[in-house]
Amino acid sequence: MIDIVRGGFAGRLSGLSEVVQASALKNFRQAADAASAKSAARGKDVLLYSPGYEFDDGVFSDLAKSGGAVVFSFSDLLAEKGFRRAITLSKMRLAFSSCRKKGCGFVVCTLADDEGLLRNRRELVSLMSVLGMNEREKKFCESAIDRLAGRKGKG
Repeated sequence: MIDIVRGGFAGRLSGLSEVVQASALKNFRQAADAASAKSAARGKDVLLYSPGYEFDDGVFSDLAKSGGAVVFSFSDLLAEKGFRRAITLSKMRLAFSSCRKKGCGFVVCTLADDEGLLRNRRELVSLMSVLGMNEREKKFCESAIDRLAGRKGKG
C-alpha cells in the first residue's frame, strides 16, 4: 500500500510499500471550492482532494467516468478535536457513501505535513473501516492508490 504525504520524509512506516509526495504526482488536485472540484474531476485518473469533503453529485459521476478517485485524508481528522472531528468524520462518511453510489474511486492516505502525522498501514485500514468500507472496498481502495499514485502517476 502506498501513502501520499505533503511533507518530505526519509522513511516509511510498517505495512507501507512506498511514501509519495503529493507534489510529485501529476494527477493530484486539491479543490478549493465546488467549481474547481467539478473541473478537476474531469481529468483522467485524477486524485481529487478537498478538505471540506463537500462535493456535488456531478463530481462523483465525472470521477467515475474518468477513472479518478476522491482522496480521504487521515490528517484532516487529526487536525480537529471534539465535535469538529465528529463533523469532519461525518462529511467523510457522506462523501464515501456518494462514491459508493456513483461508482467512483476512493483512496485513504495521511497527507501528512510532518512525521508526527504519519500513520502505518493498520491505522489507515482502520480509518477505512470507520468510513464504512467492507473488505472488498478496502482492497479496491488499496489497488486504486497503487494504480493512481504508483509509478504511473509520478511526474
